[in-house]
Amino acid sequence: MAAALFWARADDPASRRLEAAPAVNEGFRETGSYRLHGPETDRGCALLIDDEILERAPDGAWTWTPGFYAGEVRAELRTATGLLSEWFRIDVSPDPSKAGREQFARMVEEIAAVDRSLTLGTEPATHRVGTLGTDRDPWLAFARLRKHAPAFLAAIRAVARRPRRRLVTHRELVAPQHVRRVDRHTVLAALRTSAVAALFTERHGDAPPSETLRIDVPRVEESLDSAANRCLLALTRGLIRRTRALRDELGQRVARDRLAETRTGLASRWPRRRAVLDELDADLRKLQRSKLFADVERPEISASGLNAISAAPLYARAWTTGWRALRPGSEGDDPNDRAWMTPSWEVFERWCFVRLLSLLGDRFRDLDWHPCRRPAYGSLAAWRGERAGFRLEVLLQPRFPAGRESSTEPWSVSQERFPDIVVIITRQGHRSFVVLDAKYRVGRSSVLSAMTSAHVYQDSLRLGEARPFGSLLLAPATTEAGWLEDIEFQRRHRVGVAPFGVDPPAELPSLLSDLITAES
Repeated sequence: MAAALFWARADDPASRRLEAAPAVNEGFRETGSYRLHGPETDRGCALLIDDEILERAPDGAWTWTPGFYAGEVRAELRTATGLLSEWFRIDVSPDPSKAGREQFARMVEEIAAVDRSLTLGTEPATHRVGTLGTDRDPWLAFARLRKHAPAFLAAIRAVARRPRRRLVTHRELVAPQHVRRVDRHTVLAALRTSAVAALFTERHGDAPPSETLRIDVPRVEESLDSAANRCLLALTRGLIRRTRALRDELGQRVARDRLAETRTGLASRWPRRRAVLDELDADLRKLQRSKLFADVERPEISASGLNAISAAPLYARAWTTGWRALRPGSEGDDPNDRAWMTPSWEVFERWCFVRLLSLLGDRFRDLDWHPCRRPAYGSLAAWRGERAGFRLEVLLQPRFPAGRESSTEPWSVSQERFPDIVVIITRQGHRSFVVLDAKYRVGRSSVLSAMTSAHVYQDSLRLGEARPFGSLLLAPATTEAGWLEDIEFQRRHRVGVAPFGVDPPAELPSLLSDLITAES
């Protein structure tokens, strides 16, 4: 019988049943507080939210507060021995005061249309990703390995029960009475041997006894050293290498992770994930030593091996699941793969970057727009539009190092800074820039506190000798600090707030439009 689990909001004692997967449970939102509980007989169970074990209160209930993230979260109910009893799909919605569910979904879709990798992160919430492209994210690689490797192991076990073999011909010397098959080579070799020839001539007395006579004959036997098995061995070793590499790389990332109020820590989730990689490594090494690969001389992916695999359903299933566990790329939309997301406030930040690209592309249709393969100034991503004598650059999180390092590059007069978005306009060698800092907040006190970053950027950032033309905060909706949104105030003080949301559609901030008009 399936284990029952119930949930209630901290401010509402009414309990509702948590439906087991594949049902999706709605009603949760980021930063909300919830109590989850099961029957008294489940006191020995453990509840894991995205691999983190929740602590249980004295009354037997678990408490859970989602962080700053939105999307689908996996919850698992496990027995005292660690076996999975039931799992649940929990949909966490964004903070309704900042963005509705549909608006947030549109943000994610618009970011994915430009660069899916900008949505990847480590928060418990997940979203669908594709399988196109060559970008590599270690947590996405872990999610794919965890999901598809067990199916690969099951498929390989099915292959081992009915493996493909090939016939191998050996030659051996046997006594005449043991000869069962001869070929042309046997006959020619016998005619060249006087002892054997004597058996077929009148000089039978000169023939040696049969117990000492040996004849070269062919011997055909089956071998598992087939092209298809070589391909599967190469795939198995690739999975082993990926498992060990991820265990090392992710372990290092977890060790470098620092606690932050706006991010969900990795340390509490790593023990379970490390155990998954350890178990998978052990299973794959055991598979590599199995009878299926005992006779395989070398791992090799060849055309003949792939043809043999495609012709055998069991082999094709093993190859497909193994490749799904290894494949890179996140572009497109595949219902079979999900990846962890970046925090909701960072989704807004990166959506602002993508939306600015779209608005500037519409404003400057005559420019040759393209992404920079090597983003300038250490930025996370960068796009550039150019024409003769004019260049427009949009940078996501560029680096402004402390102290001047070059006469032309960005720098900070105080400590190192990483503003969210910088728009640089270059005309006839003269450069001007605007700093835009995305803040996923609209309350008066929150906005006024966040304005500190606008003042710091306006005062400290330099591009060569140039100071910022202005430094603005981008908010997801109209804020409670209306005077900061006034364009005349921004022109006078060079700082302020620009509402920049999905609905109504965001437009270019007025201060940025002023700079564009002046420079173009």
